[in-house]
Amino acid sequence: MRAEEVRRVAVVGAGSMGHGIAELFALHGYEVELVDLQEGILREALRKIGKSLRMIEGTEGREEEILGRIHPTLDLGEALGRADFVLEAATEKMGLKEELFRKMDRLAPPGVVLSTNSSCLSVTRLARTTSRPERVVGTHFLHFPQHVDGFAPPQFTILLPLVEVVRTEYAGEEALELAKELMRRIGKVPEEVRDTPAFVGNRILARLGLEAGRAVEEGFDAYEIDAACLYGLEMPMGIFQMLDNIGLDVAIYVSEYLEETLGEEYRPPEALRMMVEQGYLGQKTGRGFYDYSQGPPEVRREDWRDFDPLRLLAPMVNEACRMIEEGVAGGEKIERVLGLSFMPSGFLTLAERFGVERVRGKLEELAKANGMYEPSPLLRRLSSFSSLLQA
Repeated sequence: MRAEEVRRVAVVGAGSMGHGIAELFALHGYEVELVDLQEGILREALRKIGKSLRMIEGTEGREEEILGRIHPTLDLGEALGRADFVLEAATEKMGLKEELFRKMDRLAPPGVVLSTNSSCLSVTRLARTTSRPERVVGTHFLHFPQHVDGFAPPQFTILLPLVEVVRTEYAGEEALELAKELMRRIGKVPEEVRDTPAFVGNRILARLGLEAGRAVEEGFDAYEIDAACLYGLEMPMGIFQMLDNIGLDVAIYVSEYLEETLGEEYRPPEALRMMVEQGYLGQKTGRGFYDYSQGPPEVRREDWRDFDPLRLLAPMVNEACRMIEEGVAGGEKIERVLGLSFMPSGFLTLAERFGVERVRGKLEELAKANGMYEPSPLLRRLSSFSSLLQA
């Protein structure tokens, strides 16, 4: 099937990511089957989509028309039976997704591509559960694809245009090209990545989140760390604002998966575990790293006092160097993925401003307390970060 033949898309899972993806397809003229197990979740999804549409320039007077293209349903079989393309956006748990892919494989027409919005799990493993592994791909939206309810600024959608299109060991070129073209048709920028844990963007974002959590344990507060992200690293959103938005339960599950697949340095910080155990899951429960009882937090430049942004950036750069050494991605791809997502000024470009010596020095300082911060062999050899753009 070619992209121009796709008329109806099934989005399986109507949570934060799923309903945003449904909205995006409907905005661009597609009929959307939005599937979930609970009517309450579907009702809330439609409410949030309606609110989001009112924030988007150019949709005035068209909200009902766009909402009319979204067909909420509890019937997975009926929805998939009509679909030309299927995108799964269920909870980030491998067992649940494997079972869902078995069902989707049985219910969707034989030639239809099945995609997953998983942020870190093995898409190859999901493909193995189906009879059509060559038609299974990843379509990972790096963040909420629409205006987050009461939180993200309207321009946030524009700032994060990236979708990682994940190539499994089985994926056929036809399925990959279809996924890429559909992403372009809904206004996104597809970037093909290999199927490795957390792909490209989230492996480095996970490192940022872990280091920020450890900095909290060192005595810094969320406001100061987020201010350093916004005004020191030029990010569109602070890391704790982002984690609270995603959900701390999701963040800890991703971290545990990466600890299992990549090593113990991805172990979740105790501060994060304690918050999840107490039921503080972020914006959805009214409290996470921030208290939302009075609305979303306002992080100001003056909140940034003594925190050194290199405490976050240096381990991220070290992670990027390891990814290059492992053959996960080259420097140019890493720069492009992060530049199209949460570091629009350019990740390696920003590191170059700090300089190789300062980055190495910060890692060596941190390594005195924990050997996991030892600079990678590639980083020890570097004279400039600009050379990584050819790595």
